[in-house]
Amino acid sequence: MSNASKRCLHKRWPYMEDDLKKAAEEGIFDPFNEHLDHLDCIVTQNGNTILHVHLCKSLGKKSEEFMRRVVGNCPKLLTQQNCDGNAPLHIAARQGRTDVAEELIRLADDLHGGNVEAVREMLRKKNKKEETALHVAARNDKSVGVVKAILRKEDTRFDSYVNDSLETPLELAVENSCTHIVAELLNHFDSQSLCLEVLDVYIGSVMHKAVMRRNTEIVRLLLEKESGLAKIENDIGWTPLHIAALEGCSSMVSTLLDKDKSIACITTGYVDWTALHIAAPRGFKHVVTALHIAASRGFKHVVNEIITKCPECCEITDDRGWNVLHFAVMSENDELLKIILENSSLAYLIIGKDNAGHTPVHLFKSLNIPLPSFIFSLFKI
Repeated sequence: MSNASKRCLHKRWPYMEDDLKKAAEEGIFDPFNEHLDHLDCIVTQNGNTILHVHLCKSLGKKSEEFMRRVVGNCPKLLTQQNCDGNAPLHIAARQGRTDVAEELIRLADDLHGGNVEAVREMLRKKNKKEETALHVAARNDKSVGVVKAILRKEDTRFDSYVNDSLETPLELAVENSCTHIVAELLNHFDSQSLCLEVLDVYIGSVMHKAVMRRNTEIVRLLLEKESGLAKIENDIGWTPLHIAALEGCSSMVSTLLDKDKSIACITTGYVDWTALHIAAPRGFKHVVTALHIAASRGFKHVVNEIITKCPECCEITDDRGWNVLHFAVMSENDELLKIILENSSLAYLIIGKDNAGHTPVHLFKSLNIPLPSFIFSLFKI
């Protein structure tokens, strides 16, 4: 046995001489023949085994042969983790290498004689961030093949997929707008396992996050899986529609309303609007609909979308008695006012009084905003 081999037996890491590292990178196994009894001890300073090193480099056809020889001589290396807790499958997931992921899973299958639970144990191995390979793959749409390879072996009801930030692979895919991966995850797991209705303390459900990313296709996929997600509220009573209205995303508003028009009538909880950068008197807290939010922001296309698809929500007032026109006045957007007032069924709102007896016209005067000329012509004020 060489001196290098003897040192290997007594020093787990850091250790990997340049010649062995180069051989691992190039997929040449012969230099490791004199180390067969301690292949798991040959590691880099960050704990990468020869399999990690090999997978981190550009791979060719000989890669499969190298992986087979490595695992055949030292099965432990199939799941051995580096200093970050990443196993070889994590590396394949990060790189989006479907061929490598499939080969690693095949090797595990052969090693355990087709025992599915044993293979799943490898799939569920977590790194120091408490992330499985599925978490890692979920961040990159180019890794959809890796996701498919993992899901072919995974239980449809497995629900322990959360990292140290309590994020599921689905949430990571949504946050990174990985539409294809979202589709694969939704098709594979049942709704309960996906934790679709679990609320993030700051944002809300996975649907709230999808709306914030303005990805209408992902929102459609989520609604197809669980239509009730359109109505789910976060900790301050905001639905996905409220967020879409706040963002001024008319296509998202349309997508949500097409699934369930009634959500336009849902009011928020008490919220300090100034904290959300919505134009409202400082310090006031109000119960509002998505229409009120859009009107206060001057988002005419969103307002038009809502009043067209759910005209009955125009009758709803906030806790002060403000109707949508009061909010529109606050936006100082004349085009928005026209959209509302030129709708004959909504013209009455101009004389709608709040709890203090003030109409939108009074609001113009109290804010020292001149009445638009078209209001004079429409109502002969």
